[in-house]
Formats: sequence, C-alpha cells, structure tokens
Amino acid sequence: MNQSDKKQDHVFQPSSINRNQVYSNFLKYILKGENLRVIFYLQTRVQNTIHRECSVEF
Repeated sequence: MNQSDKKQDHVFQPSSINRNQVYSNFLKYILKGENLRVIFYLQTRVQNTIHRECSVEF
C-alpha cells in the first residue's frame, strides 16, 4: 500500500496551528460527511439554549 492509496489521516494539532484553524478544519471535515443534518440540529439546540440562558457569558 503506497502513500497515495492510504486515506489521509485528519490529525488536529493545536500546537502547530492556531485554534480557530483547528476548529475550522474539523468542521469542514465533519461537514463533508452525512453528519450535516446532525451538526445543524446540534447547532440549533445550542443556540436555543444560549438564547434561553442569555445571562451566560463566554
């Protein structure tokens, strides 16, 4: 099995690149798959929770 046959490993190393880039790459990787619906569902739930608990600060 040569290098081109191997599926590229998606390794996220916060120490080598900034954190936003890590999250961005991670999201792009996830959104490529069938998890798109799940991500939007979770995102909506999180946003609704934040709106309900508007006193929470990050």
